[in-house]
Amino acid sequence: MKSKLYRFFTLREAIAMIPHLVFVILTVLLSCYLMTANISRFAYIASEDGGLETMQFAFDLLSATLCVYLCRLFYSHNQKETAFLFAVGVAFFFFIAMEELSWGQRIFQYPTPPWMLAHNKQQEFNLHNISGIKNRYVHLVIGSYGVFSGLLYRMLSRVQVRWLKELMQVVRVDLFVIPFRYTPYFLSAVCYFVFYYDIITRWDRAGAYIQEVAEFFVSFGCYLVLFQHLRVESLRFALSEKKSKRYH
Repeated sequence: MKSKLYRFFTLREAIAMIPHLVFVILTVLLSCYLMTANISRFAYIASEDGGLETMQFAFDLLSATLCVYLCRLFYSHNQKETAFLFAVGVAFFFFIAMEELSWGQRIFQYPTPPWMLAHNKQQEFNLHNISGIKNRYVHLVIGSYGVFSGLLYRMLSRVQVRWLKELMQVVRVDLFVIPFRYTPYFLSAVCYFVFYYDIITRWDRAGAYIQEVAEFFVSFGCYLVLFQHLRVESLRFALSEKKSKRYH
């Protein structure tokens, strides 16, 4: 199915972005206030197994669930290529969610395998804390994608390359573009990880707590994008089926 050109820079999207931008700004200001006025309370919220990490797990798991529904939706309408990409999304978000939970280790209290114990910075059963893995680069890539995917899509839509045009007709590429209204969540993460060393140097451990805020923004932003896609695409398919029945 040929997708319509995704309109990234529109007044409607700019207006829709305002509440998300306000939410991000207020959250950052509140975090900075707690970090300076009541670091113990901020640490309770942003530390391991704290409120922010719990919400990250919840939104990542919800994103995986939304990908399941989107996969089924497109597969049932014979758009198998797009369905496959959402199946990949299921695996990706489920993996991220379980990594946040250390694959249930903190719940079931099973021992960390010897290799993990020797190489994991927190001696937990997960991959993202293994020494040598730069988590901030992963979040920086995801955040940058969230900020610039709309612009990249518009540029690719205008490229006169045959295989690219055919790909964009087969796969709903526009569904993997972050709507402009949700870019504040990803932009905040980019800003944090770009200035990572400056923040850590200035605020030490408190700066590391801010990282949990940035990661929460990315998880929440991904959930909002997928929720919007499921709502819009479900309605679009329903209207299409209703129209088809009317003509038959």
